[in-house]
Parts: sequence; C-alpha cells; structure tokens
Amino acid sequence: MNEMQGINLITVAQNLATANTPEGLQEAMKQLHLSCLTQPVAVVREISRHLEEISKVQLVDRVRDTVKNGKYSKDAAVALEDVENLTAPVLAAPILSEKARQLALHVECLISLRSYCSQRVQMLEAIQHLPGEEAEALAGMLTDRLTVLLILEVLVEKAAGDKALNRQIDLWQMLYIARTEGQVELAPYFLALDEGDTIQCLLPCCIPYEASAKTYYRCAGILKALVHQKEIREYEALVHSLHGKVEQKVIYRVSCGRDDEDTMALEELYVLLRVALHNAGPVVWEYPRFEKIKKNLEEN
Repeated sequence: MNEMQGINLITVAQNLATANTPEGLQEAMKQLHLSCLTQPVAVVREISRHLEEISKVQLVDRVRDTVKNGKYSKDAAVALEDVENLTAPVLAAPILSEKARQLALHVECLISLRSYCSQRVQMLEAIQHLPGEEAEALAGMLTDRLTVLLILEVLVEKAAGDKALNRQIDLWQMLYIARTEGQVELAPYFLALDEGDTIQCLLPCCIPYEASAKTYYRCAGILKALVHQKEIREYEALVHSLHGKVEQKVIYRVSCGRDDEDTMALEELYVLLRVALHNAGPVVWEYPRFEKIKKNLEEN
C-alpha cells in the first residue's frame, strides 16, 4: 500500500512538471488539487518534494543535451561536469568552522559560470581541505548553485518561443524561490493556472510586486482554508509574509495618491492580516467583507 501511494505521489508531481499541452497541464493541476483536498498535509509535503526534484532534474537533462551537443560555452561544459561529479550529502551537515562559513558565502555569491570557472581550482581545493562532513555540505551547496546558473544561462535564452520549456523554467524558479524562503513544502496548495494556462504560485514569496488585489486575495483565501490544519506549522510565517507584501503595496499606492477599488481592497486585506497577526485565531477569516471582496475580484 505504501509503495503504491509513493508511486501515485510521484505521478502527480511528474504529470504537472512534464505537461507539454494546455489540456495535459489542466488535468495535472486537477490531480494536484484533488490530492491537496483529500490527502494529509504530510503527503502534500511529499508531493512538493517530488515536484521540486522532478522539475530540476528535467531541466538539468535539457542543459546536458544542449551542452553535450556543443551548443554552449566551455564554461557551461566545465560546470556541468562538476555538477555530475561532486558528491552531495545525503543529510545536510552543519557548517561550523569559520573557513567553511566563508567558503559557503563565496559559493552563494557566484553570479555566473564564467566567474566560477575563473576561481574553480581554488574553490575545489578549499572544499577538499575541509573536514569530511563540511566538505560534503559545501559540495552540495556548490552543486545547487551551479545547477541554478546552468539553468539560467543555458536554458532561459533557449526557451524563447518554447512554451513548454518556459513553463518548466517558471515552475522551477517559483519552487526555488519558495525553497529559499522556507515555504516550498506547502507549494502544492498554492499552485494554480491563470487565464492563459500559465502556472502561478500564490505563496506570498512568489507573488510579483505588480500583482493586482485579486492575486493577494487568492493567496489569503488559501490561508483561510488552511487555518484549521494543525500540521501546518508555517501558517503564522505565511500570514506574516503576506502581510508584509500587502503593507508595502498599500504604502506605495497611498503615497502615490491612488484610491481606486483595487487599492481599497488591498487596504481592507492589510487590516485583516494585521488583526490575524495578533493571534485573533481562525475567526478573523469569517469577516464577511473578506469573502465579498474576494468574490467581486474573482468575477471581475
């Protein structure tokens, strides 16, 4: 039974990550939403883990094909070889020594494959001279960073006009942002399609600054649906994150003198989230104006 459940989880994630037609994407999203509605939170977290891994692996496969066909720079070929040869840790070990912390910061600050290759030898030697667990942890960090740079430098330009590849890159980027903000395990609850069958991630950290009130209310609506899920330990952090984004948006619009309906809707959401932050409990979401405004925004 557990094995079958695991296969189903992988299938749900794989169908969404690999969908290459609007119809396939819509069906995959329906499967994902059904899983979110019917499965425990722990299962949804597993789906997120599979989705994140599959979305990354399929893009690395595209990078490998492009580089090995001689269609990209020597820097990309060198970085890809390192990604495939570096040993990532099974379990991440803490980075304690000052030397390892400095090296970790250096890895995080890599901005291009060219900059990596210009200091590659020194970086790899420095990693090799660290104690075993720290060396593995740094190798894992370097692998992750090089993977990001390879996808951005090799595939983004290649994706022009390729809707399926663009969709895969967008999904990977949203999950990557969610990972850096500690919100990725709940991503399946917040994934949706817009009118153009483009995947959206409605996690607070993934909402673009230019988004309308409708997007912010959709995110808040998901938080309302999750408020009674005791297993979701990130709930308060998500409310805090959404509050911060809405606050910035409201302050900017008010300072510009905007008083349109979209801005007024955001102002009401800001007040509601502020109350929610002060431990008002689930009852705060029963404020009748919230559903009324949300419904009006959805209909318009």
